[in-house]
Amino acid sequence: GCSGTATIAVAENALPEPIIGGNPAFCFGASTVLDAGAGYQSYEWSIPGNTTQFLDVSTADNFSVTVIDNNGCIGSAVVSTEVNPLPNPQIDGNLVFCQGAETELSSTEVYQSYLWSNGGMEQSTTVSTDDPISLTVIDENACEATVSAQPDFFPLNTPQISGDLNLCLNGATTLTADPGF
Repeated sequence: GCSGTATIAVAENALPEPIIGGNPAFCFGASTVLDAGAGYQSYEWSIPGNTTQFLDVSTADNFSVTVIDNNGCIGSAVVSTEVNPLPNPQIDGNLVFCQGAETELSSTEVYQSYLWSNGGMEQSTTVSTDDPISLTVIDENACEATVSAQPDFFPLNTPQISGDLNLCLNGATTLTADPGF
């Protein structure tokens, strides 16, 4: 009829609450790295075989991670990724102009930043050569694209003057100008 009593303290551990870091939005053709946070004993992403803290993704989708902490407690988190389209810049303006003159070219759309190959950093730039020109833009999503154009010159026309260039004092002659085009 012997009896004994024992007391033990049981700790109730909180479930881990991972927070997926990294940039969930990225540009088409690029990727982003999702981070489940440090300090867990194991990681299991929704893409089979991915068992590290980090996951490199290049598609728009929902990605989840399940973690186990040092106490054996399980927690999970989900993040949605988004792929932003690349900007589609266009160069507007007269690409053919008279030699010795200049022309103004501009972007047809408004972007966060502009960089012309001639050093211009505004929506418009002035060119006076027939060298190729390119425009790199960055949009509000930090996506970048480049477009190029080839300016060209109209040739300068040299009119031809013909007629009798020898005349006597107080004489007259008729000269004809051929405009050259």
